[in-house]
Amino acid sequence: MSTNFSLKHPYILADEATEKYYCYGDGSDVFVSDNLKDWEPAQSELPQLNQPAVIKVRNEYRIYTVTDDGILLYVSDTPTSGFHVRDYVITYDDNSFEFNHNRLVISHPSVISDPITREHYLVYGCCHGGVKILHLNPRNGLAFVDGPGITIAKAPEFNSRITDGYIYYNENDKSYYLFATYGSDKHGSVRVGKSSHINGPYLDCNRRDMADTNNFDDTIGYMILAPMHFDDCTFVYGYSRPVVFKDFNNKLHLSVYVYNSDEEDGIVSITDLLTTESSNAQIPFLPVPFGMELCGTPCDTSILPSNVCGPYEYINLTKEVPLPLNDYNPLSLLQPSEQGVSSTRNSWALAIPHKAGGRVELGGSLRGYWIISNDNKLIIRYNNTVEEYISVPVKISSTSVQTTLLIGFDNNGNFLAAKKY
Repeated sequence: MSTNFSLKHPYILADEATEKYYCYGDGSDVFVSDNLKDWEPAQSELPQLNQPAVIKVRNEYRIYTVTDDGILLYVSDTPTSGFHVRDYVITYDDNSFEFNHNRLVISHPSVISDPITREHYLVYGCCHGGVKILHLNPRNGLAFVDGPGITIAKAPEFNSRITDGYIYYNENDKSYYLFATYGSDKHGSVRVGKSSHINGPYLDCNRRDMADTNNFDDTIGYMILAPMHFDDCTFVYGYSRPVVFKDFNNKLHLSVYVYNSDEEDGIVSITDLLTTESSNAQIPFLPVPFGMELCGTPCDTSILPSNVCGPYEYINLTKEVPLPLNDYNPLSLLQPSEQGVSSTRNSWALAIPHKAGGRVELGGSLRGYWIISNDNKLIIRYNNTVEEYISVPVKISSTSVQTTLLIGFDNNGNFLAAKKY
């Protein structure tokens, strides 16, 4: 699902007390919704906020906001008014915010309540200083310890940056996941790392630490969102401000700030964040790409070969420097007896396994086969690559056309998406 309002640096609070969703951002406005689809400005009296993060603790609403001096905490007993200053959580007084004799810029805080320990943490970015986590006192929301906290993700050593992070605890595998934005806001990619401890280390699919200071080639992190383009969908230049949350029906969502242009401000996007329980998926999260809306449930009963076969637009989010716009390639899933449009009879002379459901042609040159696994995943094999997908019914937001989306990952830890024509 996607929203149509612009609120820079959005942060969503699902408030069970009022049974409403609140979206805070820069300025003094807050948007409210009953269903995550229809949003409207709420009557509010908020202070001027900058990159706010919001949490409710018992009957107290807490807003963390960035100022010229650090991160300031506001508190209130209502979600839209009555906020007053409690104190600074962190300031620039600590010389830890010096980098090459320049002051690091604190940005994009998020606040986490650990469901296991009930402890609270502030996660924030500081560009070349990486993403840090700071232990908070749950009673008052202020820092429990002195200093800037622990670094859990680092920017590449060349001229780039890392701006923000959000930690989500996944009950299914008892693991913590760090969602972090690499690069500038308008050209940012969102990447994920996994840890058994909230303080890290956070590892990607290839067991690389997201705080590795030797990230020369900018390939650390399982990248789930990046500049990309499908036909009939809006160009996406970059993402920032990832926030993971559950709605009142216990469905998982990912909200981000999406940039469609180099010149214009972005818009708020809220998408379904699907999970896969495959043992091969070290990072189990699969977001529905921007410009598409889930219009059913993932095919968790049976994937029919007749529904799978056909032409697709295929994107593989491989990490390169500089980060490119990932445009789609043609992908064809064929019956065993079919040939691709660019194929010759000799190109299919190599026999496919008896268990194969059909043939694959990717980009007009790569050829392989597909099967449906016992756990109802679509598996594509070609050369030394293995790709695993779940099938999702979607509607294209711009045209309202319904189609099939395949989303998954390959054995190199790359996120994959394929939209059926």
